Amino acid sequence: MWGALTHAPGTTPVKSEGVTMNLWYNGYADPKEMIQLGYNVISTPDGWLYIVPKAGYYYDYLNLKKIYQEWTPNKIGNQEFEESHPQIKGGSFAVWNDHVGNGITEKDVHDRAFPAFQVLAQKCGTEPEVVSWRPLMLFRNRQKPGRRPWSEYSRKNSWRN
Repeated sequence: MWGALTHAPGTTPVKSEGVTMNLWYNGYADPKEMIQLGYNVISTPDGWLYIVPKAGYYYDYLNLKKIYQEWTPNKIGNQEFEESHPQIKGGSFAVWNDHVGNGITEKDVHDRAFPAFQVLAQKCGTEPEVVSWRPLMLFRNRQKPGRRPWSEYSRKNSWRN
């Protein structure tokens, strides 16, 4: 669930057992408080990982190099937790298409989302292989138009083994 229990706790009891909360803005759901309440969490800090195409607020494209070099799922807004905290289940980015009719197509969203998938997959793996930014981007940029991403690589290499 998307967290807002710090900002709007209400009076209805909300269970934490078996619930994973997506933490996106610490003012709405304070990470330390939510973890203390027993929630498993997914790190999606809006200041790092929010895309709102052509909106003029948040990111149009994520700053992938900065994310790759500086962010990990244990950094949630202005709070940082131990690297292997058992309640932090990973991270994700979000794409919100807030403005209908702004000319953004599905392909435009793909153009923004696919590289974010690549970088977050590398950052959120359980035992990430250390790859410098340059080779990661060189591989990404050599994909041919009209090809399925990774298809050329998966045929020539046994990366899945």
